[in-house]
Amino acid sequence: MMRWLQMLSNEVNTKHMSLQELNFAADELIKSSTADQAALIREPLADVNRRSEALHHDIAKKLVCVCRTDLCNKDVY
Repeated sequence: MMRWLQMLSNEVNTKHMSLQELNFAADELIKSSTADQAALIREPLADVNRRSEALHHDIAKKLVCVCRTDLCNKDVY
């Protein structure tokens, strides 16, 4: 279980880098957009960011839970 969660966490962290790049590109695009266009970019991007943060939070909670049950040093699936 612990190994699986660590692998999942690593994969999510890799995707987080792509999300950061997307946020940067969106910020650059918003700078040259009208208010209406900017809103069309910001709203779905905010939703993606919220879901990403929730995923990170859930993985962290599960990792803490697994560690507290003393499974950190065992290969349990």
